[in-house]
Amino acid sequence: MIAEIPERHRSTVPGGDLHVHTDGSQQLVRLRVEPGGALHVRWAHPDYGRAQRTPWERGSHSLVEARVQRLNGQLSLATADPARAAGQIQRVADSFEGLYPEGAITVGADEAGTVTVTLRDVNLDSELLVTTLLRWARPRTLEGHIEVSSFAFEAPEHDVRFVFEGGGVWVQRPVLWRSDA
Repeated sequence: MIAEIPERHRSTVPGGDLHVHTDGSQQLVRLRVEPGGALHVRWAHPDYGRAQRTPWERGSHSLVEARVQRLNGQLSLATADPARAAGQIQRVADSFEGLYPEGAITVGADEAGTVTVTLRDVNLDSELLVTTLLRWARPRTLEGHIEVSSFAFEAPEHDVRFVFEGGGVWVQRPVLWRSDA
């Protein structure tokens, strides 16, 4: 493609970016042409540490299709009935009919009223899970995060992280490119 630009026109190339999704993986590559024709190749490195948070509202965020969502994370909440809450959270996970019924969810409850949840590559609708967690959590007790990616090899710009902190539920999109890149 680059060879098709005649040499006499290369110095006038205005520049720009071409984003390429690699075949068979979740990798995203940026081909940046600088003014004059210099070419730089950068691979995306998803980073949630610098990502902005937006308040979550069910159905208002573009997410990976629920039937192929891959959830990973850890969270805890306080509730009046920890055994029932843990059972309900487990039932939601067990009854979801996604395309990839794999992964592991561990839900624990203690006598002090705390429920803990660990997700490892679980195929589950993230918004269904968040709604269930909020239904059982006492105000301002839900803490932790859930990372949502895809079993279907979608690119990382579709990933999100739910953050539960200080009584709020936030959604983050990863920053894909370093500011100096």
